Amino acid sequence: VELEGSDAYKYDWNNDGSYEGKHNSYKITQDTTITVVAKDENTNCESSLSTTVRVNTVPTISFVPATATICEGEQVTVRALTGTGLAAAQNWLWSDGSTTDATTYTPVMTGENKLSVRGTNTGSGCYTDAEFVFNVVEKPVITIKETAACLNGNIKLEVDYAKSDNYEYSWNGGAWTDVKSFTAKADMGNTVPSADIRKYEYTVKVRNKSGLGCDNVLTGSVDVYPLPVLTITGEDVCDGSYADLRASGVANGTYNWYDASD
Repeated sequence: VELEGSDAYKYDWNNDGSYEGKHNSYKITQDTTITVVAKDENTNCESSLSTTVRVNTVPTISFVPATATICEGEQVTVRALTGTGLAAAQNWLWSDGSTTDATTYTPVMTGENKLSVRGTNTGSGCYTDAEFVFNVVEKPVITIKETAACLNGNIKLEVDYAKSDNYEYSWNGGAWTDVKSFTAKADMGNTVPSADIRKYEYTVKVRNKSGLGCDNVLTGSVDVYPLPVLTITGEDVCDGSYADLRASGVANGTYNWYDASD
């Protein structure tokens, strides 16, 4: 607290006979009575005055929850609890602009985050600043390499890039595993038509094995090509003659002939 007197006198603020200027500051933690003696240096006349300085309690602030850990992209909701009487805050101002005792916030950074709040008692004008500290866990980051196949062949999916070696995977809703690849037969039962080909659709979930298991979900589809439809002509020949066989049905491909009787 700061106290100030008139310029016309010298002041004894400490009751020790040392006269000083018109200003004095005190750091007090409880109600305190302060007495000052004013002296007119021209007449040496003195006069004393006492005043009681009251110390108002500052608001108390705690949080529910006390802290939090969330996944990247999620929101955190926190409420500030306060005391009663002069220890109560009625006005609130959060660092995200909210002006009630609670706020819901979507962080933009992973790792440690902080929300600050100032709670003010409207009667005393005293305020308290507090920080809510919480953690945001990054979602796993991976890319998938796809290998296309012909109908009834094998589709292969594999993790081409993983930001961490501490991930585990669930391929197409299966059990969690450390295995970074998946193979499936592409048949008519697990593929869907798409223009003149078919598609094998897949889902892979990935999560971090340590701490909060934040999931990331990737979906995609792999091309499945139809088998060529062949037509062969020239099967009928006379005994002792050469067979002149012609195949058709593959517009942009090659043919491999072999004698099945060998």
